[in-house]
Amino acid sequence: MKVKINGIEVEAREGDTILEAAAAVGVRIPTLCFLKGTAPGGVCGVCEVEADGKPVRACIIKVKEGMDIQTDTEQVKADRRERLLKMAEGHRFDCEFCPRCSDCEFIRVLAENGIYDFEYQRRSNEGHEISLKGSIVHDDTKCIGCRRCICACTDGSVSMVSTENGFRSCVDPEKFTGSGECVAACPTAAFYID
Repeated sequence: MKVKINGIEVEAREGDTILEAAAAVGVRIPTLCFLKGTAPGGVCGVCEVEADGKPVRACIIKVKEGMDIQTDTEQVKADRRERLLKMAEGHRFDCEFCPRCSDCEFIRVLAENGIYDFEYQRRSNEGHEISLKGSIVHDDTKCIGCRRCICACTDGSVSMVSTENGFRSCVDPEKFTGSGECVAACPTAAFYID
């Protein structure tokens, strides 16, 4: 089927999401909640694009014949920036000491969207780190509420709790198996191996 992405007509496969169709032709749409092979994302809204003039989440909306997709309109960029800044409000930026400092997916997506200044958001993680099985540590001050850990952890040990800045991951140490899926899935260092 044919769709337009940023004004260029491209071939897309039936059943593909906008995210998949864009990736197939080299157009990167940022995501933070999407985790390939798990339940659909759509939670964070970072992958917002315009499809036929309406804002949609690229990771969950499937392409349709003739669909006109715009990935970088001023409104899309403004909405994406607003969502990223909201996520950043609850994240502890101590990047130089962070276990993910050299490969933090969240920092990369922020930078791709022109967000670089995190100094004002430093705060302590005292009392927020929990040691779990398998040398895994959970630090809820690093959580951005993307829910990828919930999708990845099949043991049911991870859930979300409401906070003033949105949602944060919460772990039941009794159920936690230490398989490491949460570490691999996390775009920050809310879960890491000590």
